[in-house]
Amino acid sequence: MDFLRALSHKKLLILLSFLFILSFSALAVRNNAKSYVVVLCYHHIVSDEEAAKVKNGAIISASEFEEQMKYLHDNGYYAATLSDMEGFLYSKKRLY
Repeated sequence: MDFLRALSHKKLLILLSFLFILSFSALAVRNNAKSYVVVLCYHHIVSDEEAAKVKNGAIISASEFEEQMKYLHDNGYYAATLSDMEGFLYSKKRLY
């Protein structure tokens, strides 16, 4: 999916801002009958060209991010909403 490369700088900035906010959401996965939460935080998602210039563990290229999101999706992970997390933590609701 090359949709990130086709976005204008303004749209990419909006998308990255959304992803930054989303990074504070949790990813949840079902493992047998138990649910647990994995929290991911991405500090900087930059173009592939920019990522090639800098070697820093806090920076990831857009294509690497896309690959990671595909892997997580393909392996049963999903983004839980804050409401889902509240129910999971305080009301023992199951995450799906």
